[in-house]
Amino acid sequence: MAIEITNYDILKNKMLVSTAYKKFDRYITTTWAKSPNYNVSKQYTISLSTEPMQGTFLANVVKNFGFTASVTSSVATDIYADQTRYSKLTLAKDERKYSVQLYHVTEYASGSKTETFTGSGNVYEPFDTYYVVIYQ
Repeated sequence: MAIEITNYDILKNKMLVSTAYKKFDRYITTTWAKSPNYNVSKQYTISLSTEPMQGTFLANVVKNFGFTASVTSSVATDIYADQTRYSKLTLAKDERKYSVQLYHVTEYASGSKTETFTGSGNVYEPFDTYYVVIYQ
């Protein structure tokens, strides 16, 4: 009897089918408005915190030890719109469509493995995104 170590799925025979540019992804704003611009901002926070685990030898040796560090940064930009027309801010993306085959792999303790074909289909991989103002 063979002993299984792991099971996983893999994609094979990946072939490019098509490429789409600036394909609508989703609305960023929910209502139509006569806006002169849209402000888009993103804040990034990186933090680190260390505390000894309760009940460990280290916790008993080093009591009340703690370390905290934090870095915050933000980026903002204005995207201009025609304020005489109703508009919404949307997110669009460039993406590639691939035809693929899916295989289920089982690896055994003996070092051997089996691959079983389970189906085929398409996968989509975005490679760029844009903010786009659309008008009513």
